[in-house]
Amino acid sequence: MSPPRQIDHAMSAERPAKSTIRDLWVDVVRRRKSGVGSNIPFYVTLPGAAGLDLKHLIDHGLIATTESGAIADKDNRRVIAVEKDSLAVLELQRSFPGLKILQSDIYSRLHGSSPIVFPTGQGKDPFIAAVINLDFNDSFLFRNGVFPILEAVVKIATLQTAQSPPYDWTLLLTVQGEVRWPGDTQLAAQRFLAEQCTLCPPYDQGCKRLFGDPLYGRINAEPPVAMHICERVDQQHILMAFVPAQIIRRVYTMGWRVEVTHNLRYGGEAGNTAPMATWIMDFVRDPRAASTPHTVLTDGLGTVLQGAGRVTEDGDLVLL
Repeated sequence: MSPPRQIDHAMSAERPAKSTIRDLWVDVVRRRKSGVGSNIPFYVTLPGAAGLDLKHLIDHGLIATTESGAIADKDNRRVIAVEKDSLAVLELQRSFPGLKILQSDIYSRLHGSSPIVFPTGQGKDPFIAAVINLDFNDSFLFRNGVFPILEAVVKIATLQTAQSPPYDWTLLLTVQGEVRWPGDTQLAAQRFLAEQCTLCPPYDQGCKRLFGDPLYGRINAEPPVAMHICERVDQQHILMAFVPAQIIRRVYTMGWRVEVTHNLRYGGEAGNTAPMATWIMDFVRDPRAASTPHTVLTDGLGTVLQGAGRVTEDGDLVLL
């Protein structure tokens, strides 16, 4: 199974919209870094050759560096970069001396999509962290009967659960905002969305605001919706509702209540930038999962579209 591609940050280096997203990431890292022990990684990323997110965190004082510009000893094992391209690894080594870099793709490190095969020992290190940034330049694809990105997130949540004790953490997830699924997968997604709307009134209300009446009506009707030929914005909106709800449904039985703090789309407006969707999701341990799991599920679903909105090409954050 082919892994999702990591993002080419150099292509988006000057995009104001992406800079706004990185500012949100800074806030998350600032909030999470102080909440874990000094021996726990506080940031894992797929940085690409340019490492713009790393530069942003250094500029904001969240990754300590020496006078020579190297990652300082107190942080050089608490920030982990995962990069499969050898030339990108060389560029990262040049730009960020001392940075811990794992030359691999994230999906291979998770041992594929098998629900019973997991990394062990030091192989778990990239996935036990306060903030994990999966910044992909690929769509939320469906391959070989699964969504590979979804399976990666579920595996990471499983590994986080195995810690003693587990601690709260945050997932930063970005994908291209296009629906490229087979027809039967689109129909299954349509039915999934309709079911969540029935299950959770706040989610239903958020879908009505996000989709607008025409698309909302089609999603909740019986005839299949050809999502792949919907307008770009509608495809982004479908992913904004679908992806976090899928994650919430898969992890609540592990004891995680997922709070979606930001659910945003950007790009695609001018026709010369790719449409993207991005989320910030807090994974919070909730003891109610053992006694009232349905409550944990619906509480999570209720947050999916509370922070929904878009980032304009100029970098302005506009909420619904």
